[in-house]
Order: sequence, then C-alpha cells, then structure tokens
Amino acid sequence: MIEGLSTFSAQLDDVAEDYAQELATQAREMAEEIASAARLRVYRNLETPKAYSPLAESIFVDDSQLDTVQVVCPQSYAHFVEFGTVNMRARPFLGPSVEEAKTQFSFLSK
Repeated sequence: MIEGLSTFSAQLDDVAEDYAQELATQAREMAEEIASAARLRVYRNLETPKAYSPLAESIFVDDSQLDTVQVVCPQSYAHFVEFGTVNMRARPFLGPSVEEAKTQFSFLSK
C-alpha cells in the first residue's frame, strides 16, 4: 500500500462531504430566492391590489426528499395564472423568478 494513501483518501472524503453540504445550502438559498420572487410577482400581477393572495402565500420550498429542493405552488389554478387561458391573459410568476435566479446564481454552473 502507498504510504499516506488512507490519510489522503479520508481528506478527500471530507472535502467531498463539505462540498456536498455547501451545494445543498446554495440550492436551498436559490430555491428560497425563487419562491420569494414568485410571491412578489404574484402580488405585483394582481389586477386589484390586495393584502393577501392565497396563490402567493401557498408558494413554498420543499426539501423533504433526499438531494432534492423544489419550489412548490400547490394551488390548483396556479398553471392558469402562469400560462393564461383563452379567457385570461398569462401573468407569469414562477418562470421569470427562475430566470432571474439563474443570473444571480450563475456562479454555480462554472
């Protein structure tokens, strides 16, 4: 066996674990930014300003599954607001928030 290999291997494992934890933290922060921006967009897109929007307030970050972070909007009508219908113009809130976050967190892809 090569001298110091087990020490090097242990150090490499530590670095990998630290990297994975940092990546998970960054992913969570990115998801929180997206959720926050989406909530704000829903309120800005309202035709009549209100103090409370069930759609906006339903948006949350779910990291309950291993190695997965999702921005969730469980309202059944959310896709109608995002994409519009034949009778209602689209008022996108999630897509633009994702695009904005991509530019803010572009350092992750380098």
